[in-house]
This record gives sequence, structure tokens and C-alpha cells, in this order.
Amino acid sequence: MPTKKRKDTPPHVAFKKGRWVYQPYLGKGKRGKEIPLRWENKLLRKDAPRSQLWACWEILVERPSDTMSWLINSYLKSDQFKGLAANTQKVYQTYANTILMMPMKNGSTFGQVAFDSITPGIIRKYLDKREAKILANREVEFMSSVFGWGFERDICKNNPCKGVRRNPQPPRTRYIEDWEYELVFNLALEGNTKYIAAMMEIAYLCRARRIEISERNRGIDYGIKMNQIDEDRGVYIHREKGSLPEWTLWSDRLRDAIKLCKSINRDVLSPFLIHDKQGQPIQDRAFSSAWQRLMKKALQLGLEEKFTFHDIKAKGVSDHKNHESGHKSERAKAVYLRKTKETDSTR
Repeated sequence: MPTKKRKDTPPHVAFKKGRWVYQPYLGKGKRGKEIPLRWENKLLRKDAPRSQLWACWEILVERPSDTMSWLINSYLKSDQFKGLAANTQKVYQTYANTILMMPMKNGSTFGQVAFDSITPGIIRKYLDKREAKILANREVEFMSSVFGWGFERDICKNNPCKGVRRNPQPPRTRYIEDWEYELVFNLALEGNTKYIAAMMEIAYLCRARRIEISERNRGIDYGIKMNQIDEDRGVYIHREKGSLPEWTLWSDRLRDAIKLCKSINRDVLSPFLIHDKQGQPIQDRAFSSAWQRLMKKALQLGLEEKFTFHDIKAKGVSDHKNHESGHKSERAKAVYLRKTKETDSTR
């Protein structure tokens, strides 16, 4: 009998003995030899993206190279993709999985559609069909990058994402008042979440993203290292997403924040400023769970509306005398300005 097929895995592909394998069905109840699936000479394990399973399967069964699956996976193997930041690569892999597995009316998936048959109208339908409207915008931007890469190499005849309006995305306007910040900060100092209080101060004072402060995600380490602290100058912030790096100069509050960071797990040797008991940056899942618990407790103590950790950077930019954010354009900086502008009346 053929291997029972899951909806999100290729035919005759199954997870066995700690890795994904392809076992072709030969008919009359017989199966061929198990073939372990590999991506860049490494066995695909349980957490392998579904896009990689499909790419390996297509190679084994010699599928035609005209599908969205082939195009996207060719891009994911390209030097252009490998040149992106590790976190961006991780996000793009997630987008690829969603796009390729999107079900079609005829029972096939979006990944099985010929890429030259994709039109702006199909992209519009994709945006309309997805319930997560803002996430759909991100996925189409990713597809646009893929088609653009293919167009420059004479693989695609055009980029069907060009000219298609994205779903409306209202700007985030949540500004954290000082008393709200202090409430959550003081709660974080209690118990085993002292590291969150330290991260809040760095996020606010240096106007930094969490990934720029301390984050470990899928085995990849991010964050401020001890050699980024200069006793005479301040704290060097290496910014992600193409933003400009900067030295945040010393202030009394920044020095206190660094002391707080160093006081956490101080007996553990680590190259990172903020780290766990193993000397590694804070695990993404651990942080997310702890942050949600903090928000729940803060709501019980008077906080009227939740805020995200990323909103702290917006507060830092809004409160900064020059509204410095590290962004290259005023348009990008404007996203983080949450205070209503005050100006003198006309004389």
C-alpha cells in the first residue's frame, strides 16, 4: 500500500528514525528503498521547513522546473538569499512554507502552479483570500523579491506583484506613558524576569529592537556583546534590517542600565551582555512567555492596554530630543514617532 500522505508533505514522504525519507511506491503493495532527504548535504530533521521537503521530493521525482515551488526554492538556494541576515532568512522560509502550501480550488497547492501563469489578478486574489491581511502583504513582498530575482536572470517573463496594491495597513500608534513603563519595569524586576527589566532599559535608552539586545532563536545568537561596551564612549548598537549602527553615549541612566545587565547571572562567563544561566542570549520562546505573563499581571494592576516590547523602541524614539532611530529615511523613522506633534500657533 502507498505511504499514507499528510496534506502538507509530498507523496511517499514520511518521518522515520529521526529524519525525513522518500520511499517510492512500486505497485502491488511493494515499496522501494528509503531515500533520506537532504538539503545542502544535511539530513532533513523534524523541524525542516515544508518547502525544503517539497524541493527535495521534486528533485527525486524529476518534477518540471516551471512551478512556483521550483522558483521559490531556487531563490532560497541562491547567493542573493544567502546574503541576507540570518533572521531575514528565517522569516522568508516561513513565508515560503505558507505560500507553497496555500490550497487551490482544484485541490492542488499554490506551489504546484506554473510561475509564468501567475498574473497580477492572481496576486490580488491571494491578498484577498488570506485572513491575515498584513501578513499577506509580507508574503507578497517576498514573492516580489523572488520574481524580481527570476526576472533579472531571464527565468521569469515579468514580476506579477508589481503594481498590485497591498492590503491597507493602519500605522501602530500605541505610545507608552511613563507610568505604564514604570509599572511593567518594576514588575519585571521581581522574580526571575529581572533580565526583561534590563532589556527594557536598553530598548528605551538605545532605541533598539529585541534582536539587537539579546535573542536566541533556532540556535542563532543575537545581541550586544561585552566588547560593544566602551568605558569612555558608551554602547555600540549593531542594528538589524539595514538600519544604521550607532554609539549611544553615556548618561547616568544608561550606566545604571548596564550595571543592571551585568548583575544578572554575573557568575556565568559569557561574551553577551544579557544572557541566561548557560551564557547564551535569551531564548525567544522563554522571553515571549514571560512577557505575556508580565502583561497579564500589569493589566490586573491598572494597565489599561497591552503594549509590545517593540513599542518600547517607539517610546525611546518619540522621547529622544532628536528622534534618533537608526533609520536611513525619514519615512521609516516616522513609524516610530508616537507622540502628537506640538507646535506654536501662527503669529
